Amino acid sequence: MWQYLLVVAFVAGLAWLAVGLLMPDRLPQSLEWLGDSATLPWVGLMTASVLGLGALSGIASRNFVELGASRERERLEREMRRRVAAVSSTMVVEPVEQELKRHHAFYTALRDLSV
Repeated sequence: MWQYLLVVAFVAGLAWLAVGLLMPDRLPQSLEWLGDSATLPWVGLMTASVLGLGALSGIASRNFVELGASRERERLEREMRRRVAAVSSTMVVEPVEQELKRHHAFYTALRDLSV
């Protein structure tokens, strides 16, 4: 919404400049302030400022989106690592530990037989 408001302000400034520069003598009595040559530099400055404000707003918005996306990515990565650790513990570590226990029991029994 803010960007649209800035676009409207920019277009209004351009229209004011065009009217003030191209037909200042053809304005009705009630709108002759539009063609006042003393206000035209200020209108030009306002129009340029609106462009700069729009650019700064766009940059700030992009930075906020990137910051939010970065936080979400970090949260998802932590969750993914937690889930992978849980699955690997269940499917890899526990079976290997059971095999090592069986191997140790077998080795102990074999050693006891040879003594």
